[in-house]
Amino acid sequence: MLRNPSYEPSAGRLRAETLLRKHNSLVNTMARIVVANDNGSLRTVSGGTHHASGWYPSVKVGRTQHYESLHQLALIERCETDPNVVHYQSEARRFEFILRRKERYTSDVDILDADGRLAVVEVKGDDADLRDPEYRLKLAGVAEICRRVGHEFRITFGSEIFENSRHRFNVRLASSMRRTAISSSQKRLVESLRSKGDDMRLGEFAELMAPGNFVQGRAITFAMLVRRIVSLDLTQPLIDEMPVSFI
Repeated sequence: MLRNPSYEPSAGRLRAETLLRKHNSLVNTMARIVVANDNGSLRTVSGGTHHASGWYPSVKVGRTQHYESLHQLALIERCETDPNVVHYQSEARRFEFILRRKERYTSDVDILDADGRLAVVEVKGDDADLRDPEYRLKLAGVAEICRRVGHEFRITFGSEIFENSRHRFNVRLASSMRRTAISSSQKRLVESLRSKGDDMRLGEFAELMAPGNFVQGRAITFAMLVRRIVSLDLTQPLIDEMPVSFI
């Protein structure tokens, strides 16, 4: 209903407000997109609400992520441990625009993947959360704004965050070990292995990282996964034969 096919996606439509003249016949502003001065979360209320909320200290991003639901936290954990995600930020941008009335919408999680594509993601428990037609219209407006500036807008339901229960378990395990220290000698060893161009298996890689201490070796491997030093497929069983590749 909202999409106008005459508008092709173009990042050139994003203009800093300070660079726009107040009255300019060449510019017809459809929406205002607001980001924090430090590029962090715009909404930072924790506690005192009817739903779960809190903070997740991210190693990958280097800043604490705010969440307002357990589904949002689950997506944050997946982003933290997904080697295809270069950067992400919760509550990152607010859209202000007019449809039938003045609308305001703040994204749940913005995700930048390894191909340079930015996705603005709304996280919902299930489709019952989209019953309100006025809310659906607002999301459609956000989707069209994103399309015009070359971003992807998508709605992710709680059941879609993880591929299966194993994936959920592996992500949470890797996330819990994200702050494990990585020594300079371990980093040099990885650089040496990368230069040889051969992928390895989880068992032998963990042994190299911490000889004689497999648990510590795995923890270091997961910390390297979060830092995008190595790549693992967390949808698969964490067995010794799992492939480990270098990023």
